[in-house]
Amino acid sequence: MTKQAPHAPFSLLYVEDEQLTRDTVAALIRRRFPELVVHSAENGARGLELFQSLGCDLVVTDLKMPVMHGIEMARRIRGIHPGTPIIVTSAHGDMEYFIDSIEIGVNRYVMKPIDVEKLFLAIKEMVKRLTLEQEVRAQQAAIVELNRELAAHAAELESANRDLESFSFTVSHDLRTPLTNINGYCQVILEIFGAGLDPKCREFVEVIYGETISMSELIKTLLDFSRLSRTEIKRSPTNLSELAQAAASTLILSDRERQVSFQIEPGLSTECDRDLMKVVLDNLLGNAYKYSALKEKARIEFGRRSLDGTDAYFVADNGAGFEMKDAGQIFTPFKRLHVDGAFQGFGIGLATVQRIIQRHGGRVWAEGEPDRGATFYFTLPEPS
Repeated sequence: MTKQAPHAPFSLLYVEDEQLTRDTVAALIRRRFPELVVHSAENGARGLELFQSLGCDLVVTDLKMPVMHGIEMARRIRGIHPGTPIIVTSAHGDMEYFIDSIEIGVNRYVMKPIDVEKLFLAIKEMVKRLTLEQEVRAQQAAIVELNRELAAHAAELESANRDLESFSFTVSHDLRTPLTNINGYCQVILEIFGAGLDPKCREFVEVIYGETISMSELIKTLLDFSRLSRTEIKRSPTNLSELAQAAASTLILSDRERQVSFQIEPGLSTECDRDLMKVVLDNLLGNAYKYSALKEKARIEFGRRSLDGTDAYFVADNGAGFEMKDAGQIFTPFKRLHVDGAFQGFGIGLATVQRIIQRHGGRVWAEGEPDRGATFYFTLPEPS
């Protein structure tokens, strides 16, 4: 936050028609409050003129004075600046003026003959009030400036993200055509000339062909990820259990030899974008399936739990797991915690999950333990 400026010196206007009293009290105020700039006037008219020209912060005034009495001056000051503290000094017999001073909202009333200690106490209270008001204004100004800076940074980040997503989309899209051509040429070479090729040459062509397929999959993943920020969320009643069951069935069919148990809690429904939520569950269940591949009896579960009064959906497995110190990086695009080659992937699936859940107004997080599995939670707030 912007550093606060030191307090500006406050100015005090003292209005009193008796010159000896005026000079004496003004001198005492200057000595007691050296931080105050003290101005004095001999009547209400002169006092009002000084207030308008100097913009005094605090007014101490007598009531009965020639030309313009103190009540009239105080009333006009209130009209110019309603918040200016006003301290009135007057004799006991000025009951009519006393009532008037209450009506216009005078802050303090000190009887004459003036008890300087009481006057000093009243001035001290008003200076404290002025100081607090000044600090509040400074803090409000700092907050306004901070909000302006944050809004500017947010706009810059949003613009940068849009540019990055547009760049990713354009590059990925433009790469598809040459990759498709290379892939096609490799297929032609293998089908027409494959039998006559030198074994080493055939191996190279097969490697190129495999790499083009891998690159095409990566580009498709990048395109899908870049589209997420522009995809409109279309909410509808969705049975998440059915989506999870469909994803589990697909995974089971992909490798009938694997021993894996899926436990899908039935009847879990909510309002969400069905297509995007399918992507979420495909990724989370596919992730659990992949990282439990080394388990002899893999177990994967989809369900819902109440956590601190909030319903959270979860996908749990008993697979490779991860260190909790790495939990903050797990949703970072292209960040892979397991880099030993045992588990294939591009490292963008969980980033995709996070973006979809955030666009639904929810949040996603993970808990895990090495070789004991991982649990991914996500919330889906009801639409307002």
